[in-house]
Amino acid sequence: MAARSVAPLPPRLQRALTAVEPGHLVDGLDWDGVDVAGDFSGQWARAMEITGSRISGARFTGSNLDRVRIRDTVIDSCDFSGARLVDAALVRVEFRACRMSAIDLAGARLSDVLFSETKLDHANFAMVSGDHVRFDHAQMEASNFYAAKVADAQYFDCDLTATELSQSDLAGVRLHGSTLEGLKGAGDLHGAVIDSGQVLPLALAMFGALGIEIDDDREAP
Repeated sequence: MAARSVAPLPPRLQRALTAVEPGHLVDGLDWDGVDVAGDFSGQWARAMEITGSRISGARFTGSNLDRVRIRDTVIDSCDFSGARLVDAALVRVEFRACRMSAIDLAGARLSDVLFSETKLDHANFAMVSGDHVRFDHAQMEASNFYAAKVADAQYFDCDLTATELSQSDLAGVRLHGSTLEGLKGAGDLHGAVIDSGQVLPLALAMFGALGIEIDDDREAP
């Protein structure tokens, strides 16, 4: 059997989706095969289940979706800025053109997840785990992947300026086209694959991690 591609598998959307009227989120809410829009900003719900659905143009700004489970779902042009999805489980999910500044996904489990053209600056991915996660043309300045453990992650053409990677385990990670200036924890990028244009910025980040200073003045104290 041929090895699978490192690219995330796409969501398996149901053919016919039922439109859902905007309302209040509640604990244990089950969205299955639905088409969702509306404003859910600042709402709280635990253990939601979202399966085989599409969420378009919705607002979850500052919402708390603790232990949400999302599977086979496309999330398009939505706003999750400042939302908390702690301990979430996402399988075959695509985020397209979303705003997710300062989202908290700490401890989440991500498998076959795509973040495309999405704003993820100051996002918290600390201690996430999973495999086959791709960030494509994402703005990720000062994002946090402390102690993350994700196999076959891909960061293509992303802005990773000042991103935290200390104690992470990103086996097989590919960073092609991404901005790496000020990367923190670069010494933990074991087995990473980069393109030729990234050699110098990554080297400088690694020098910083190792405490190596560049100074051409031989007589400096």
